[in-house]
Amino acid sequence: MSRRSSSQKNSVLGHRARMRERVLRNGVESLADYEIIEMLLFLSVPRQDTKPRAKELMATFGSIGGVVNAPVTRLREIGLNDKAIKIMRLPQAAASLLAVSEPQAEIVVGAWEELVDYLHDTMEIMPEDSSRVLFLNNKNRLLADEAFNVGRDTQDMFRRALSLHATALICLHSVQFNVQGEARRLRTVAIKLQKETEHLAITLHDYILIDKQFELFSFRQQGIIV
Repeated sequence: MSRRSSSQKNSVLGHRARMRERVLRNGVESLADYEIIEMLLFLSVPRQDTKPRAKELMATFGSIGGVVNAPVTRLREIGLNDKAIKIMRLPQAAASLLAVSEPQAEIVVGAWEELVDYLHDTMEIMPEDSSRVLFLNNKNRLLADEAFNVGRDTQDMFRRALSLHATALICLHSVQFNVQGEARRLRTVAIKLQKETEHLAITLHDYILIDKQFELFSFRQQGIIV
């Protein structure tokens, strides 16, 4: 190992040690948002400076929520390996476990108006061209709101539904523009998804497309799924 590379390694390790000390001394709230992502990357990139990658992720997805909920394909495009992607999912997984295990105010999205209000409150965590799934119980109480590629990650999505004892799903997809065009493209996905949920005795309440202007396209309201 050259003297220069050894010096760079020591600099990286020293930076990481100082950040850990800062968290222990002042709490995680003392970190900037990109530094939280940087510390998550520590676990998958042992000896490299992760600050540039953390800043790139924040610039691309806009927030911590945007990063940890980003589609796997987008994270791979940026250069994250599978280990890093799994680690990026840890905050989401922890939040979901806490949501299930700890008492909290009930969020019910049984009526269209309740769903629209909820989407207004949570759209900022949803990057463009990404999908989320709302898992509901038999009283339409929200059990979890998590990122899944609805067209590709269906098996993982169904396993998650079964682990939560969910009886219904609402799938959401964020598009940049042209909701009608995306609806034509995803029509077969919505129909196939409904058939698959029926086999598991899970109800697909709706599959909804949302654009930047908050224009909504409901496959159920349009009669494409019933």
